[in-house]
Amino acid sequence: MKTRSISKISLTVFIGILIFIFLIWFIPEKSDSYSEPQEALLAFDKDLLLIPGNKINGDALFFFIKDKNHLGATFVKEGIFGWKTGMLTWSSIGNKRNYYTKFRNNVGS
Repeated sequence: MKTRSISKISLTVFIGILIFIFLIWFIPEKSDSYSEPQEALLAFDKDLLLIPGNKINGDALFFFIKDKNHLGATFVKEGIFGWKTGMLTWSSIGNKRNYYTKFRNNVGS
């Protein structure tokens, strides 16, 4: 009789722990997911100028301009609850560089 009540208590505690772990995972996962990939990016930074790339098999590639002087790219992944932003990478575009002249001089050499 005692064994049965101990097993019921341990099963109840185990189920309670599982529910607690599920809620800890579920709440942030749901709140960080969006219905469209661009919504996920704009939630991260609303001032990004988005340039859509390719969208295949739950991955969407976006290029973006940040602060008018940074060019970057990122993948947005589709999860269970919607689209989530991946890691954003960017670098400075530079000021008034003459890429055409540099390219032309290197080709002629």
